[in-house]
Amino acid sequence: MSEYERDLYIIYGKEGISEDEKEAVDAYWSLDGEDSKKFLCYVSAAEGRYGLEAGTLSKLVKENYWVTGRYSAFFCVVCGERTFVSSRAEYLRIKKNSKCIECKNREERERVGLEELRLVEELRVQRKFEEEQLQADYSVNDLSYMESIFIFLWLSDKNLSRDVKQIISKESTETITGITELDDQMISQLVAKGVVLVLDGRVKLKDEISCPYDFLEISQEVFLKVSKQYSSAYDLCDKLHEIFCSGNITITDIDEISFAIKSVRLNNLYSVVDWLEKDRRIVIKRNIKLDSLLQDLSSRYSLAKCTYVMFYNAKAVASDIHTNIRSSVVQPHLFTKFTGGYLKRGDEMNLTVRYTKVVPYSVETSVFEALVCDTFFDTEYNWFSLSPKEVLSKWVGVMNVSEENV
Repeated sequence: MSEYERDLYIIYGKEGISEDEKEAVDAYWSLDGEDSKKFLCYVSAAEGRYGLEAGTLSKLVKENYWVTGRYSAFFCVVCGERTFVSSRAEYLRIKKNSKCIECKNREERERVGLEELRLVEELRVQRKFEEEQLQADYSVNDLSYMESIFIFLWLSDKNLSRDVKQIISKESTETITGITELDDQMISQLVAKGVVLVLDGRVKLKDEISCPYDFLEISQEVFLKVSKQYSSAYDLCDKLHEIFCSGNITITDIDEISFAIKSVRLNNLYSVVDWLEKDRRIVIKRNIKLDSLLQDLSSRYSLAKCTYVMFYNAKAVASDIHTNIRSSVVQPHLFTKFTGGYLKRGDEMNLTVRYTKVVPYSVETSVFEALVCDTFFDTEYNWFSLSPKEVLSKWVGVMNVSEENV
């Protein structure tokens, strides 16, 4: 018998125990002399040795025998009472955490109670946040035409309820129109009008009583405030859709529409740049010069013609790199240099681009572009074959333009 086994007390809970059964139980609890966490005998081996059916020894021990001991693991660290175990698993558990069942159950009840309290307080704080910072009194008449489209797209992507005033939000990395720059512009304008709330980090709430739950953890989220003038977000979305389809705009709306069209086209051209880098195996430097070049290019031609110009010059860059020795510092700037020179020569010779190239499949139509085409354009499913000026002319041409909001 090992030193560890001498410290164990096996308590037999029934009478008339046979010697084989007693020896089987002793074998079940036999410990390694050098490691009190190891047992000398497998349960199946003990069952076979003493003529017991497979799977019966563990059940026999659990139902009829209890084990305790002399060392500290058999005394509860909380209340100090002696603990008893009826299986190897329980024995190994108290070696790690020697708490009695009563103390463990009490701690679990306390933990559950604290968790319930935390959930109740979180709900209270959430409601307080909604009452203090997400209520507004705006109307669709306070919005510009593009702002109305932006909020409509935002709401149309949600599962809206007719009867409930829902809290509408989006992650900072999520795009509504499909164009980050356009989203940022619209959100900035709506924040200034008190329609949208942008949060980042911990929000302190107003409360007369100081409480550890009187703040809300927000991870860069954008909220659409709940308007008191509409019964639900569904009602607001319906009103915004009417405004969009009516085509009633003011002269000041045209500037926002023009900015939106240019943002869509610039986003398209950057997607073409990404494709060219992979297709031609070149590096194109993103900087202010490239941005200015793409804006100039987009203002001249349709996306299909822009793609041709960019592809033509990307081929020239790839050929130049393989023909001439260019340093790694110079190579990323060649595309901007070659394309800028191409446009300048065309201006000097009074030439225009006649050729087009199929727009790469990686260049996607934005949800904003698709919405406008579906509503106002008869034969166009996207703006690839039109220049920004042509898009603006075709779109505004079917609108009702007035000097002031009605």
